[in-house]
Amino acid sequence: MCTFCTPSLDRRTILRHAIIGGSVLAASPLWVASLAHSATGVVGSARIPDVNTRALSPPAIVSRRQWGANEMIRANQRQFAPVRKLIVHHTASPNNPRNPLEVVRFIQTYYTLDRKYGDTGYNFIIDHKGVIYEGRASRRYSPGEPITGEDSSGWGVVGAHAKNNNAGSCGICLIGDFDTASPTDAALASLTTVLAWKANRHRIDATRSDTYVDIHGKRRTYPNISGHRQIGETLCPGKRLFALLPTIRTEVVHRAGHWAPITVDVPAVIRQESGALR
Repeated sequence: MCTFCTPSLDRRTILRHAIIGGSVLAASPLWVASLAHSATGVVGSARIPDVNTRALSPPAIVSRRQWGANEMIRANQRQFAPVRKLIVHHTASPNNPRNPLEVVRFIQTYYTLDRKYGDTGYNFIIDHKGVIYEGRASRRYSPGEPITGEDSSGWGVVGAHAKNNNAGSCGICLIGDFDTASPTDAALASLTTVLAWKANRHRIDATRSDTYVDIHGKRRTYPNISGHRQIGETLCPGKRLFALLPTIRTEVVHRAGHWAPITVDVPAVIRQESGALR
């Protein structure tokens, strides 16, 4: 299970996560890749389809600046991959925290300093009030530009939320322990909205189980919207949230539509970026 918690959120607290994330690469077998170094610090490119230009409107998302991310501790290396899987998590920490911002900040500190993963592990975090927070840093956004967690071409920044399955996935984490309680209606509404937005944007069929190729070249088939437990040895996202995923998938496909399968070959193409956010 994803164990993340102390009531005091003291930095010295020992936090455990049953299945670790990690640094990964990304690729797609459907398009020819061209690898090259550049003066900008970007390595690798690939001809891939653009994101769906008729996608659903993005939800309101609290930026890293707004929630107080510590950019001084964040690593200045990032990796990007086409988004093909959407993975749901919980923090397994106390439900309905009085100060969700403190939890979001602590998640960053824990993943960055304690686990040495360079930054927040999740791509998005949702609290019990339904507020959506930007997770792992991807790039600088222009004023008024929606936060996507992607680079300018629509590739998702690679997080550290699911071992061997980070590249090409978007990790969405709800704050709370959903083995002991059910998520609030507000949290579920925001989770469904984020999932539908991403599924529509990246042409992901929420009711399908498409093939995924991990960083070691191993081919796996699992639901395009998965609970963490479906790809790792963990109880995350808690039995009560996990039980709701079939209903959530149905609602997501109703909003986002059905799409043909696309398989991303993770080891074949990598786009790495170093230096300050662009």
